[in-house]
Amino acid sequence: MTAFVSMHSLPAEHFMVFESVLKKNSISTQMIMGGVAKRALGSRKPDFDMDILTGMEIKEFSNEVAKICECVNIIFVGMGHQFAGHFLEAITRLYGDTKRVILYYENPEIFVPGGYSELAQAAVSIGKPREIAFANKNLAKEEISVCEGLEGVKKLGLGYYPMHDIEILKKLRTERVVDEKRSWIYLAGAEINIDYINKALPSFIKMLSEISFEENPTTLVFRKHPRSSGSDWKRVEALERPGLTILLDEDPILLNTLSAANYAFYYQTSLSPLLVLGGVNPIQVGHEVYHETLVDKGVIPVALNAVELQAILDSPKKEVAEEIVYDAIGYDPLWENRLLAIVQGVL
Repeated sequence: MTAFVSMHSLPAEHFMVFESVLKKNSISTQMIMGGVAKRALGSRKPDFDMDILTGMEIKEFSNEVAKICECVNIIFVGMGHQFAGHFLEAITRLYGDTKRVILYYENPEIFVPGGYSELAQAAVSIGKPREIAFANKNLAKEEISVCEGLEGVKKLGLGYYPMHDIEILKKLRTERVVDEKRSWIYLAGAEINIDYINKALPSFIKMLSEISFEENPTTLVFRKHPRSSGSDWKRVEALERPGLTILLDEDPILLNTLSAANYAFYYQTSLSPLLVLGGVNPIQVGHEVYHETLVDKGVIPVALNAVELQAILDSPKKEVAEEIVYDAIGYDPLWENRLLAIVQGVL
C-alpha cells in the first residue's frame, strides 16, 4: 500500500491526482491529511484525519501519525511543513528501514521564500531522508541542490504539473463575459515572508498610488495567502484612488477569479506557470527582482516602480512558446509512467 501524507494544500492537491493514477493501476492507497491539506479533498474525508491529534507537541503528533502507517509500504510526504522531518524521524524509530519514505518537493523553484525552503531544509536535516521526489524533474539533476545535506539522497524527477487546472482556466476564460473595465488580481504572499510584507507589498502599494486610473477604471481583486491573517489586505484596502476599486476575493475557487482577470500581480507565487499557460498576463511587482525561472527566461516581466509598471501595461502582450514554459518547470507529459516507475522502484 502507498500512503500520501500532507499538512499543506499544494502537495495534497498533487497527491489526489497521484492517487487516481495508482488506483487506475490497481495499487491500493491511503490518504492521511490534516490542516489546510484537507481542502484538496473537497467533500471527501481523508482515510485518516490528522486534525484529531491537534494539541499535541509536534514530535508526539508525528509519532501518532507514524503509527497509522504500520500496514503501509511506501509513503509520500509533503516536505514544506514542520511536521515532515519529525514524521520521518518517527517512522525510522518505529519501523527502522522497513518503510520506503519519499519526501515530496512540489514547488517548481529551487528556492522559495516565505518559509518553504527553510521548512524543506528542516525536513532534510531532521528526517535524514533516503529519497526525495521533485515535481519539477529538472530539480533532480545532480548539479542542482534545493537543500544542504542531500549527499547520498536519491533524487527522483517526476515531471508533474497540474495541467488540468490550466485547461479549466482556459475554458473559463473562453466562456467568460468580457468586462470593458480593467480587472486585475493581486496574489498576496505569506506574511512570514519578511521581504514580501515589509518591502514588496509597500512597493506595490506605492505603484498603485502613482498610477492614474481615472481614464481606465480598474477593479483590483486581492487574493489572500492561505496562511494570511489579513493584515496585508487591510493595508491595500486603505488605499484610495479615483477610478480604482479594491475588493477582497471571496471566491473559494481561485480559477474563477483568474478567469476574469486581465492581469495578475504578485511578488512570489508557485502559480506563475498556470498564469502564463492559462492566458492571464502575469507581472511580478516588488522592491527587487525575485529570480524565479520564468522571470529569468524573460517570460514574465518585472516592475519595480510605477513607471516600469505603466510601460508594461502599455506594451502589447508577448506570445510565449509553451515549450519554453514546459521546459522551465520540468514538465514531462509521461509523468504518470514516471510516477509508476518511482512506486515500483525502477526509476
